[in-house]
Amino acid sequence: MSWTWSKVDEKGLARLVLDNAKDWLTEPRVSVNWNDLNVSIDGRKQLVRSLYETLCRYRITYTPEKYQPDQSQQLVRTPDEILRGSREGTCLDLSLLLCGLCMGCELIPWLVRIKGHALVLVSTNARLREWNRPSRAEWKEFRTAPLTDVGIVRRVLSEGRYMAVECTGFARSASLPASLPEGQNRDPDGFLSFEMAEEAGTKQLNLADRPLEYVIDVAVARYEWKFEADHLRPTRRPVGGPSPAAALPSARDPSHPPRELVDDLALLTDRKSQTGKFLESLGEGLSAPLGAPAVFFIEGDLDQGHAGLIRRLVRFELPEWLELRMRDPSVIDVHVELPAHILANFDKALRRELGIKLTIRGNAVPSWAEIAARLRDRPGRVLFRSTFSTSDWEQDGPARLVQLIRSWEQCQNIPSDRAPIVCVQVAYEPRQSHRFLAWLGRAGAGVNDRLRSYLERELKPALASGKEYPGIRGVVLERLGNVTSGHLFEWQSLGPVQSFSGGYDFAIQINELFQDPDLGRRNGLPMGRVVPHLCDWLKPFAKGA
Repeated sequence: MSWTWSKVDEKGLARLVLDNAKDWLTEPRVSVNWNDLNVSIDGRKQLVRSLYETLCRYRITYTPEKYQPDQSQQLVRTPDEILRGSREGTCLDLSLLLCGLCMGCELIPWLVRIKGHALVLVSTNARLREWNRPSRAEWKEFRTAPLTDVGIVRRVLSEGRYMAVECTGFARSASLPASLPEGQNRDPDGFLSFEMAEEAGTKQLNLADRPLEYVIDVAVARYEWKFEADHLRPTRRPVGGPSPAAALPSARDPSHPPRELVDDLALLTDRKSQTGKFLESLGEGLSAPLGAPAVFFIEGDLDQGHAGLIRRLVRFELPEWLELRMRDPSVIDVHVELPAHILANFDKALRRELGIKLTIRGNAVPSWAEIAARLRDRPGRVLFRSTFSTSDWEQDGPARLVQLIRSWEQCQNIPSDRAPIVCVQVAYEPRQSHRFLAWLGRAGAGVNDRLRSYLERELKPALASGKEYPGIRGVVLERLGNVTSGHLFEWQSLGPVQSFSGGYDFAIQINELFQDPDLGRRNGLPMGRVVPHLCDWLKPFAKGA
């Protein structure tokens, strides 16, 4: 299964860098200890070489991008496809894979897009946990947006602080033009040696007909932009390794066909209330001929899987619900970057971002009337999602949330079956002062508590009344709670889970999870900590296990 990436969503590429890409690098494995090497410039260079040469042994084939009728989108191959499936990839597929391997080895990669091509730069001066140290001052160039200044890229290369890697070099090809750096100096098998890949990568940044488009510092994307990886987990049997089913016997009825396990979308019981309230609110807006934007605030701690809830809605509950009520049940999932906290420019910046994501031609900043017209013309419903974090709250707090709602009020005159769905993920970040106050028994004084209180006491009643924001149907969903062993015992008895696993009893796995002294908590585990375990448990029953 491939990702579908909108080419105008530049920052969104960061989500397709999987920090756990090493999980697919099973046979052969990397032959060095990455932690031992990641302590010096020479060691990091050796580590990147080892990753590159290991990938060469997978005999990947370079191939153009998959056919996609919509030219504004591109199908991007996952590590599973590249390393265990067809073993082929484009320059972008391969660059994203190398970035993920670098992140898993605590290296800092840059994903570089030049006209018609992609490659990777890797920091030799710092490891991942040093991403925002003063000695790596270049990270500040990415604070709000991808880098577009090629002079900075050339400078860090010439100073030896980064090394360039032409990622098509670890894929064999006999068809790449010799006029391009990636087509030169290939060996008889069609690969580039590591030295030639470095040389080709450096040449790419000095070609007049391949100007720089943008650069993403993946570390900044993770920790400053708060862009989570779109996590997948291996589902196929490793080459030469034991079957995953050996660790978890299947009680599935042989007559019952296996089902595909999609990403990390395990069915979690404490999402019932959120999905129910979500669909109930949408249903209330179908009675009128014209629909108002439906704005949902999904709150919870940073690791409680906000994005997972939205993915589940987009792929499962929402299309099924729409299929019973309207002609076109398709849902288009669009990520929107909330503008900076300069309130005077908020509405204009939001309209500019929506114009890019909806591919509205003409004016650089479309009007709300033009945005509404585009939504009327598109098939299905569009779900816009963005993230509002504790750091955003500290900048301008309630004013920014109010400005967001006021902007969407102006998106009018849309049929109810085309009205946009807006999901704002409110992610509470860990705060040392908050932890300290809680330890002293003074919980409630932290910034997260003020944000939570504002949503509950002020925003929620204002949205429910419909008077303060008359052009909006808004809901603050119940907070995503922690998962307890009771939740998981209830989860395993759900019809879809029973159908998927053939009635397997997960009692042993559930008990072991909550008896682990490193994981167990009196009030349960955060959602994000539990999802990977559920995927591991379900993996033997999935197609291809």
